[in-house]
Amino acid sequence: MEALRRMPEVQALLSMPALAGVEQRPAELERLLQRVLVDPELQRAVGERRVTGAMLEAALREGPLERSRAGAAAAATAAAMEAQLDGEADGEAVGRLEGLGFTHAQALEAYLACGKDEAVAANLLFEGGS
Repeated sequence: MEALRRMPEVQALLSMPALAGVEQRPAELERLLQRVLVDPELQRAVGERRVTGAMLEAALREGPLERSRAGAAAAATAAAMEAQLDGEADGEAVGRLEGLGFTHAQALEAYLACGKDEAVAANLLFEGGS
């Protein structure tokens, strides 16, 4: 997780007014960063620097209703992540990350979160960021 926090994109996210003080709440920060890794809409909002307080509250909520929706959303999210792979080279990179002992989901999530940079994704995985 620490490697993820050092990424320029995450530093930009943490500098947004909606996130003031979240670094002092490590559990919330970790949940938020994990959500950013798997939520394409939140990723877009971060990239466009349009994260709002309401988006953060929604990302951090983990009530029973959200958990029941999570199962259905997980399949859609996995398919959306797979669709972001651009051919054989990306598939092989994810395969090499799996070969390091990580699940396909972990490898894919880290690879995409790190801008398809295999070395950065491996570092993220080894530091426990996925």
